[in-house]
Amino acid sequence: MNGFTVYNPFSLLSFFVNNGKYQNFWYTTGTPTFLMKMCREQHLYKFEEISINQDELGNFDIENLKIIPILFQTGYLTIVGEDPLFRNYTLSFPNTEVRESYLRQLVDTYIDSLSLSSANILQDLIKSLQIQDKELMKSAINKAFAQIPYDLWQKENEQYYHAIVHLLFSLLNVYIFSEVHTQQGRADAIVIYEDQIYCMEFKLDQSAQDALEQIKSRGYTERFRDTGKPIHHIGINFSSEQKKVDDIIW
Repeated sequence: MNGFTVYNPFSLLSFFVNNGKYQNFWYTTGTPTFLMKMCREQHLYKFEEISINQDELGNFDIENLKIIPILFQTGYLTIVGEDPLFRNYTLSFPNTEVRESYLRQLVDTYIDSLSLSSANILQDLIKSLQIQDKELMKSAINKAFAQIPYDLWQKENEQYYHAIVHLLFSLLNVYIFSEVHTQQGRADAIVIYEDQIYCMEFKLDQSAQDALEQIKSRGYTERFRDTGKPIHHIGINFSSEQKKVDDIIW
């Protein structure tokens, strides 16, 4: 934990070979698809500030693979903190290059499309925040959902679609916090972008109004009242029958 760390010599060497031209060299080396599929199957999509015990981190049981130790041992996560009392480590992505490469491939795995990548969706999503346009946000999210195979729509639950939205916002490099605990419950997502706060609640086969009422009744944004920043409540409902977001109330 002490001293300097040199990470990913392949990227550094590639940088110098290309006369100092920056590219995402990590992305070009490829990412094992089984890692992505494991994350999707286990609905894992948050990899910032993960706490894990030292013994578990060193465990590599081929008969019972656990995704977090594998991500650490393959270099996708690194140690950023330590709690010697409880013998826990805090893990996170080592740098922006690795973070963006992994999240981009992961959201493409969630969408499972051969014709559309996450890059095609992000421009409209960030613009929807800039101009506060709920229809544009709905359209951007539905571009992703339109690619999801029928069998995945049939077997997945609310958390699956929540994961896709979280990953898309994460790729925009906005501050997004999922499953934020409050005194009266757990907010699905809180996004902070350009000094604005967006609290989002997701429902599956219910209504956007139900989602909005939950934000209000449980006081999910009370902690931000004294910040002076504009606060937006956004209720989103996914329809498994229509295979898309059918309603957003902003």
